[in-house]
Amino acid sequence: MIQFSIDEDDMEMIDEFHKGCRTPGEPEYIYTGAIGGGDKYIFQPTGLGTIVQFQCRCGAVLDLSHFEDW
Repeated sequence: MIQFSIDEDDMEMIDEFHKGCRTPGEPEYIYTGAIGGGDKYIFQPTGLGTIVQFQCRCGAVLDLSHFEDW
């Protein structure tokens, strides 16, 4: 079974990135329903490595692929 993960450093980058997506006065976390779905974690395996991206509910994308490790 293939498993994908996000480490602590990536989570910190996501938190900082996510702060930039909010408009002034918007709460830190917005309720997006019982199952969520507002934000996306995208893992795309390739022959060289795995492309890892975080997509905010606003549509902005943060690349977390660490190409230097491939």
